[in-house]
Amino acid sequence: MAFDQIKTAFPAPPPPPPVPPVHAPAPPPAAPVAAPAPAAVLEGPASPASPVAPPPGFVPRARSLRGGDDPQRAIDDARRIARLLVSEIKLYNERKVAEGRAAGDLYVRLKDDIERSRQVYAERTPEHVRATVDFFHEELVRILAEGKPEALGPVPS
Repeated sequence: MAFDQIKTAFPAPPPPPPVPPVHAPAPPPAAPVAAPAPAAVLEGPASPASPVAPPPGFVPRARSLRGGDDPQRAIDDARRIARLLVSEIKLYNERKVAEGRAAGDLYVRLKDDIERSRQVYAERTPEHVRATVDFFHEELVRILAEGKPEALGPVPS
């Protein structure tokens, strides 16, 4: 069947009827806008060094990891954060890790990432836990150096 025959056999459907326009209701009147608060109200007391009160229920990270209630939890948390931080270094630097293992200079190649993660570990781990065991260094050896401390190369204390 040719195209011309199809056109005559099946005429085009009629166009749809026009849709009447819908008028949206008028918006409600705008609420009056209050004048900006004076600077003294926004800044609080005149002393710029006065601390801002934290929101209710806020617990700083270091305080939440003190382990006052459960010393074993503080140790477990320190181990967990060390593992996480070192695993991230490995994940985001696979090529450098492989090269560093082969050359025995992981610390030199990854110094910036290692020191940044060490700082986070120190901020999130209570002092009494860090004084007992260096979980961060243990995870560097276990995860990055695959259990071979010599693969790290010289690491400052």
